[in-house]
Amino acid sequence: MKTLTIVTINLNNVRGLRRTAESVLAQSNQNFEWIIIDGGSSDGSAEFIKQELSSRLSYWVSEHDEGIYFALNKGIEHAHGEYVICMNAGDVFHDKDVISSFFDFSSPADVIYGDWNLLLPSGCQFVHKTDKASLEFFYLDNLCHQAMFVRTSLLKSSPFDTTYKVYADWIKRREFAGASRSFAYMPKIICDFDAINTSVSRSENSAVIAEKNRRDNLVPGSWAVPRLRDSQYRIESLNFLLAKTERALRGTEEELNSIRSSAAYRIGRLMTFPMRALLRVAHNLTKVKM
Repeated sequence: MKTLTIVTINLNNVRGLRRTAESVLAQSNQNFEWIIIDGGSSDGSAEFIKQELSSRLSYWVSEHDEGIYFALNKGIEHAHGEYVICMNAGDVFHDKDVISSFFDFSSPADVIYGDWNLLLPSGCQFVHKTDKASLEFFYLDNLCHQAMFVRTSLLKSSPFDTTYKVYADWIKRREFAGASRSFAYMPKIICDFDAINTSVSRSENSAVIAEKNRRDNLVPGSWAVPRLRDSQYRIESLNFLLAKTERALRGTEEELNSIRSSAAYRIGRLMTFPMRALLRVAHNLTKVKM
C-alpha cells in the first residue's frame, strides 16, 4: 500500500493555515504523515501549531528561511511517505475523500495528478489542463503542485532549485518529463488553490519578469543527457520548439490584427494617405528623369 506525506508551508498566514488544517484533519482517511514548516511567523501561527496541531504532526518547525522552495525542501527532507503532496497554508483539499481516492487509485506512476479549483477574487474556476502530461506540455503550461502526488525519493534526490522564487515547481516538472518520469492523471478535483493570498506576489515586477524569461528560455539540461540519442526525445524537443514558435507567431499576428482594427490605426492611415501618394509620384518622376 502507498504511503503519503503532506507538507504544509506557512508564513504569517494563520487564517489560511487554519483552513488548511481543517481540510487535512477532515480527510476520511487519516493514514498519512503531516509536516508543517513555518517561516518564523509573527502572527500567532507558531502558537496555533504548537497548541492545536503538534500532536498530529510528525515534524514541525518555526524558523526563518529563504522562501517557498527552501521551506518545501526542508519539509521534504523530513518526509517518510512514498509520495508527498505540498498543501500550502490557505490551500485545501477539495473534499474529505481526496486522500482515500489517492490510495484507491492503482498506478505506480512517479507523479499522480488531478484537477483543481482556482480561487480568484471573481469566484471559483475549475481547471483541467491535460490527461497526458509530457515534456512538450511542460514547456507551454504547468500543473498545480497542490494537485500532485510526487514520489518523495525524486524530490529528495533532486530538490527544488532555490534560485527560483516563483517557478521552481514548473522547472521541476520539466525535469521529470525530460528524464522520462511517469505521470498518471487521476480524474478527480484534488484541491482548491488559493490564488488570492499566494505566498509570493506574481506581480509583473522586474525580478519576476527576469525569472519568467529565464524559465521560458531554458532548454533541456544535464538531466536530459541520457536521452540525447533517443529519437523520441528529439521529436519531443522539436515539438516543443515548434509549439513555442507557433505560439509566438500567433501572439504577434493577434497583436498586429488588433492594431490594424483599431480606430487610431485607421485614422493614421487616412491622415498619411496624401503624403504616401506624393511620395509615390515623386518616386515615379525620379525614375522617368533617370
